Amino acid sequence: YPDVTFGLSKRSPGEFVGVLNNATTDGTWFEIIRDSDKKFLVQIQSSGIRVWDLATGSEKTVSLSSSTTNYNYLSSGSPTRYGIQSIADYTLITNPKQTVTTTGTTTGDFDNYAFVTVDAIAYNTEYVIGVNVSSISSSTKYIVKALTISPANYDDSDANPSKAGKQEVYVSSWGGAKFAVTVNAQSYITSYNSDSEADYNTQYLANVVLQDGGIDANLSSLNAAQTVNIGGQTFTISVTGSQGYQSYADANAAVFRTPKGPDDGIISVNSVLGGLKDALLAKYPSGLTVEIIGNGLYISSTSSLNVTVRAGTTDTALSVITTSAQNISKLPPMCKDGYICKISNTEESEADDYYVKFIAESSTSGSGVWEETVKPGITAGVDPVSMPHALIRNADDTFTFTQLDSTSQSSSGNFWKERAVGDTETNPMPTFVGRTITDIFFFNNRLGLITNENVVLSQPAGYFNFFINSAITVSAGDPIDIAASDVKPAFLKHAVPLQKGVVLFSENVEFSSKTAQLRKLSSYECSADIRPVDMGTSLMFTTDNTSHTKAFEMAIEDENAPPIILEQTRVIPELIPKDITAVSSSPQNGLVTYAKTDDSSLYFYKYYNTGKERAQSAWFTWTINGQFKH
Repeated sequence: YPDVTFGLSKRSPGEFVGVLNNATTDGTWFEIIRDSDKKFLVQIQSSGIRVWDLATGSEKTVSLSSSTTNYNYLSSGSPTRYGIQSIADYTLITNPKQTVTTTGTTTGDFDNYAFVTVDAIAYNTEYVIGVNVSSISSSTKYIVKALTISPANYDDSDANPSKAGKQEVYVSSWGGAKFAVTVNAQSYITSYNSDSEADYNTQYLANVVLQDGGIDANLSSLNAAQTVNIGGQTFTISVTGSQGYQSYADANAAVFRTPKGPDDGIISVNSVLGGLKDALLAKYPSGLTVEIIGNGLYISSTSSLNVTVRAGTTDTALSVITTSAQNISKLPPMCKDGYICKISNTEESEADDYYVKFIAESSTSGSGVWEETVKPGITAGVDPVSMPHALIRNADDTFTFTQLDSTSQSSSGNFWKERAVGDTETNPMPTFVGRTITDIFFFNNRLGLITNENVVLSQPAGYFNFFINSAITVSAGDPIDIAASDVKPAFLKHAVPLQKGVVLFSENVEFSSKTAQLRKLSSYECSADIRPVDMGTSLMFTTDNTSHTKAFEMAIEDENAPPIILEQTRVIPELIPKDITAVSSSPQNGLVTYAKTDDSSLYFYKYYNTGKERAQSAWFTWTINGQFKH
């Protein structure tokens, strides 16, 4: 054993600790180093998992959780290696042969409802709501503008002006027009008799005054004159002037018209809402529900719902939202609890769309707030059956193997989080969905997964959340999902976290990742089966595409400069066989170990650094009694 202080000394003898009962010759081995007192040796067997105390060799109890009835996740595809990452008492195990699938759909109503808001009220205004009509078309109606009366005057020989009077007339055929006819009397002398006494006649003067031009009249009805009898005299009233306007009275829609003026009635938001509600239920009596909430109407239907509104001289007295609105300012401050609406923003792009849900202060409707939510009916999240499983150390040093689903809860809540906001465009599934997870690692308080050419990191401290928290803003806490690109296929195999970032290895290329940047470091070949190891301030990786294994040490001194890579096996080119299967590193001892399963030889690289200089570097081998397993 070479040592910088004691030179070449005889290696320490092996110490028999105990027999690992129930261990098998096959399987994959790894260790769990919880702390200085809690160290365990684990073997993934074809039939399950065994755990032993590393200090004593005593076997620990491993059980399945209530939601996990078998070890199919570990055996699927017969993998030769697993991705292992321990975080506190949880050891996550990923099977690189298991394809990740999705499950469930997001919940919430997202159809058959609308909310109509009364934005302005005015006299003599039509408020129109059409349900499931392609368009609301107006027609031309007329109002009376001028009247004439005949005869305008007449004489009567009776000197007594008893035939004077006034009469008001409402004409329904003129669209409800009203007019008043007034007949005034005036006596005048016609002659004198022999006694110089005057004889009188009476002259009657008739006048018509238009009080209300009416609504909803047509020209043919206006051509028909009206007659009025006052004092035995018949007067004929004719329309001499009319004016056309556009009305929705004949449209296939619910219409409510406010009074013409204060003399005809008082208007308010409530009166308009009540009138519209009654008109809607009368026009659409089947399958429609209408509820007055605040200054609007919540309309729901048992079938599809398309709502169109018209009101006001500029058509802005009514506004409607259905399952979408142009911007957040269009949403009412009072609404139905659970109402979900898509905020479209620009029509040209779906990237700026997001969804909001109304949370009422009461349980049903009223005042409340709009909160960002997820589009209903899309895929909810990943299927925990296909995601990494966990080997959990319990307080009594027993272990539980489980899939991480809603029945496996921790103090922080459920595990693999579902989409909470956005849609498939603004909050897509992580790229490992539909693929296999090659490796797993932990970096900067994020859980990282490798799949094909992509590396995906969770939210910080949200190790099981690979979705964004908001589709409106970009946050430094969002998950990271980036791809490695090169002229050669860059299917990533390993990840080694360092202080400067994460170094990612494919079979042909090495990449460095810091925050959300991914850049190429080198083009050395790397073994897909032998994991690169951390040597403290550098990395050691191997290639097995030659007759013997080559080991390369990579040092990254500056993230903006190429790494320093040295072939450390150059001095012993034929020492390490091609088909090694395991590697281990002990940076505090300056030791890297390679071995081959079922072989008796171990291959060591011993190094000692003083600052940036290497004071010692040596390769040596040990021959053990028996055959190496782990």
